[in-house]
Amino acid sequence: MASGSARLERRAAIRYRVPARAQLFWSDARVANVSVSDISAHGCLVMGEHVPHAGARVFLSLEISGLPNVRLPATTVRAWRQGTTGQAAIRFELPAVSAAGLDRLLRDRSEDTGAGIVLVVDSEDESRENVVRAARASGLRVVAVASAVDAICNARDAPIDAVLARSDVHGIAALAAIMHDAPNALRIAYGRRDSVERALTQRYAHAVADDPTSPKCLGRLLGDRTRIVLPD
Repeated sequence: MASGSARLERRAAIRYRVPARAQLFWSDARVANVSVSDISAHGCLVMGEHVPHAGARVFLSLEISGLPNVRLPATTVRAWRQGTTGQAAIRFELPAVSAAGLDRLLRDRSEDTGAGIVLVVDSEDESRENVVRAARASGLRVVAVASAVDAICNARDAPIDAVLARSDVHGIAALAAIMHDAPNALRIAYGRRDSVERALTQRYAHAVADDPTSPKCLGRLLGDRTRIVLPD
């Protein structure tokens, strides 16, 4: 198990968007073409039709801007599906000197960098898809999950800027764990008025999204992390 300091270092690592093609290789000679996002020297998110299960030892083969076969040993720490697309968070198993070299390579070839993502927590499939669509239309990077338990796992394995949660999702009290793992994340609630007010009173949320399916509303709330907008 990784030490607390190592986990903090992974969460603080800069994530890059790098033009790249990638393949995943894992046990029983399986191979899959995947897309890569939020890549750092410590790990990344991958998406594709097929992804390995949590706990699988894998190799990620990257072709970065004309540099073929950057082959990285890794472990899948989390895997889930959104519709027909599989997603997985993988953690690289690199010595410190190799991680530093990978960070330089990514930085030199990156299109942009970012500190984190918006985590959407909603147990209702249609509602979750509508919120994700609005968040992406606002230019935000999004990871969507159906439960507070999944939210906690993602907060531990990715840099979270904001948590956007349906206020009556099962286990919302467990979002207190996100406060520990992502103490600077802005927490925004939406849903029934009574449960939203309870989330604010009990400090599970900082702010309210009156219309979480509106890109304009989400952009106003999340576009400036220094400004928290509360409803009138």
